[in-house]
Amino acid sequence: MKKALPILGAALLTMYLGGCMEDPNPVGGGLLPRNDFLEIDSLSTLATGIGSIRAIPLHLSSGRILIGKLNDIEAWSVLLFSGFPDTLESKTIVGVDISLRARYHFGDSLAPYSLAAHQVLTAWGQDSLTIDSVRAAGFYQINPMASPNFGSVHDTATITIPLDTAVVRSWILTVGDSVTTNFGVLLRPTNSAVLKGFGSFAELEEANQPTLRIRTVRTGSTQIDTVNISTGIFRSVATMTDKGWGKDNNHIHIQNGVSYRGSVTFDVVKLLPPRAAIHQAMLELTLDADASQRNSYTRDSVYAYFVDETGKATGSLYTLSAAEDRNGSRIFKLAITRFVQEWVRRSTYPQTVVIVGEQESSAFDHFAMHGLTASPALQPKLKISYSPVE
Repeated sequence: MKKALPILGAALLTMYLGGCMEDPNPVGGGLLPRNDFLEIDSLSTLATGIGSIRAIPLHLSSGRILIGKLNDIEAWSVLLFSGFPDTLESKTIVGVDISLRARYHFGDSLAPYSLAAHQVLTAWGQDSLTIDSVRAAGFYQINPMASPNFGSVHDTATITIPLDTAVVRSWILTVGDSVTTNFGVLLRPTNSAVLKGFGSFAELEEANQPTLRIRTVRTGSTQIDTVNISTGIFRSVATMTDKGWGKDNNHIHIQNGVSYRGSVTFDVVKLLPPRAAIHQAMLELTLDADASQRNSYTRDSVYAYFVDETGKATGSLYTLSAAEDRNGSRIFKLAITRFVQEWVRRSTYPQTVVIVGEQESSAFDHFAMHGLTASPALQPKLKISYSPVE
């Protein structure tokens, strides 16, 4: 009987503590000091400024290789293959080509597609290459190695681009040398009605990766051997005419691929009590579908980036949007609680958020968000819940 007492005692203690954990009822609530209650207020405010900013797109190795032209948008790509086996040096090269697997399009998917392949003549960097540096004199050999016309290219087709065997042989012979001739291949669009995206080196399926195929024969033999190389790096760059979006108060423009980034500014700190505790801050942007351009590949998502004291967007603090359809409009909701907390903590931070397309480096979607001239219900707004701090 004595062994059962601890169990009984534990059960009674559990029942006692369980009763103490209930929320206070009206009688118990009246016994709590007023200071024990958390006062939560809310605030909703409209943006005081918007903008659109030209930027160098972030390079993602997992992105698409983009080549093509549509209206005033033009995309070029540079590919650099590596990992040539030493055995190729003693063989005669009889043919070389690049195969690319189509994975994306923007524009008329059935439009004729064509490009030109040029030898690149100078070194380049993935993070710094722009359309201006690619077009600069001396970057590539003006006379193309090939100018294939493919007709219509559907979204799972593989295209083949022939290369000059002498150029590729010079790459092979300078592998490991202090001076190399292998700076890659520039693929320049010569079509006019579609932008194409091809699988990158990061594709998991080998069939989707860009492949350099080298066909060789040994001395005294007629047998053709093929070496496939699918390792390397690439960079896609694009351009479009200036549409004056930076001065447009009607819309915030986010253009993937080129790229334009949107910005939205608030003057919210002065509306909050000093040292307010920010519980939640939600930025809402409303899409103007008629002014936007999207297709079946579009990801309806944008990033919000924090802007530091120097006025630059920082990759150390950002958030991805969620989408909600409300009253016939698509709303992009961005939880920027940390942003507002930083604004309250340090007044030197600009109260500006930079908006970036989720597929900035791998697509060509154009998101036009309603701006300062729209009705208040459609304008960019910031909703905050907070508590005053005594």
